[in-house]
Amino acid sequence: MARDLTKHYPENTIRNDVYDKDGKFIYTAGQFVDENGDAYGVKEVDGKPRVSCVPYTYDIAEGLIAGHAPVRRSGKNNDVGTSFEIVAQAGGTYYWHPTAEQMNVVSTDADDTAAGNGARTLRIQGLDTDYALISDTVTLNGTTAVVTNLSFLRVLVVEVLTIGTSGTNEGTITVKDSTDTYTLATIGVAEGRSSAVVFTVPADMTFYMTSWDGSEDSSKGSEIAIYKRDFGGAWQQLRLKKIIDLAFDFPFDLPLVFAEKTDIMIQAKGLLGGAKVQAGFEGWRE
Repeated sequence: MARDLTKHYPENTIRNDVYDKDGKFIYTAGQFVDENGDAYGVKEVDGKPRVSCVPYTYDIAEGLIAGHAPVRRSGKNNDVGTSFEIVAQAGGTYYWHPTAEQMNVVSTDADDTAAGNGARTLRIQGLDTDYALISDTVTLNGTTAVVTNLSFLRVLVVEVLTIGTSGTNEGTITVKDSTDTYTLATIGVAEGRSSAVVFTVPADMTFYMTSWDGSEDSSKGSEIAIYKRDFGGAWQQLRLKKIIDLAFDFPFDLPLVFAEKTDIMIQAKGLLGGAKVQAGFEGWRE
């Protein structure tokens, strides 16, 4: 009689009882099956199963886990004052848009244009009014501002998409709101990608922060802190490091978890004015 070993074998296996020639039960053999129900084997090395175990985050980075994507943010602020401000090239108080709108994009160099030697087109990734992920491609026009095709509630990442003979952006590229008042993203000269330690979790997703880092190298000293704001809530300080002429890279054994539509940023303030600070964080969204 076949034995019921459902409790001992996972659902994605085929179970077969094996008997001797006299009909006496010997053992139950199991074999893995794929999503179509087709059986597959496990490769061996010297008679032992060949198994490669890697961290979960490695599989995410390789795109092997559906619905997961890595998130990395880094930024620098070379003139941090004695009050908390954003770790980004523009510094100051970061502006979080209350409504979605089209953005103005401009460079400080005339060669960052459609047929120029510098950056020609940009890809802007962000969130729409419903906090859904969107992506827009913009053709630059040098020192003359151009308007995005889409309306953004949040600007997440801006990167140079196509370039001329110089191979990079020749000027500082900024993305500002429709009134040209607030800077939402900056690409430094020859950097090719925006750098600001801000992020908003897209709708219907969760963000898991696995580590954060920072440094100060101006002998002024700085406090560097992670802040979050749940949707409809108040800003909260989650972590703080006080350093002077030091760097840190701190992994979270238990990742910090952020719900959909949560705003996240790293801010810094100098113990003396003019501190030079770098900071960032990593994790994944799903």
